[in-house]
Amino acid sequence: MNIREIQKELDKFEERLDVVKKESPAIKWFFGDILSNIDAIGSLLKGKNRDVFGEFIGGHVADIGAADGDVAFFLETLGYQCDIIDFPQYNYNGMAAAYHLKEALKSNVSIHEIDLDKRFEFPRRYDAVIFLGLLYHLRNPFFALETLAQNTRYCFLS
Repeated sequence: MNIREIQKELDKFEERLDVVKKESPAIKWFFGDILSNIDAIGSLLKGKNRDVFGEFIGGHVADIGAADGDVAFFLETLGYQCDIIDFPQYNYNGMAAAYHLKEALKSNVSIHEIDLDKRFEFPRRYDAVIFLGLLYHLRNPFFALETLAQNTRYCFLS
């Protein structure tokens, strides 16, 4: 699966996600367009790297600092086994949205509450990790990067 194919599936999932979110107005949804991260990743992949997602189809992907978890829930629809890694104290809505979407979408995405500001371990090794916009929030970004390097094959990082 290449990034262009992934981006084509995005519109269908966004429509489904919008319906679920509109049906749940009590949830304090994250204010940003979380799924635009897929387009951002796509714009950075050039040449043969545009096919990198095909190298780990069906593999384990972690969405770290996931906000509502939109990216993980989307990638799950494409056949990836996804985990959300976030921490309620630092999450916009205390992770209520991620837990709600897991139930509403009848998802198998695993949700892990892990504080990246303390010594941490991941629940498994990952084929890929989405780690966008987090480093400047961390007290010890070097430890987080070292842990990522030891536990993932590919890392999409900003």
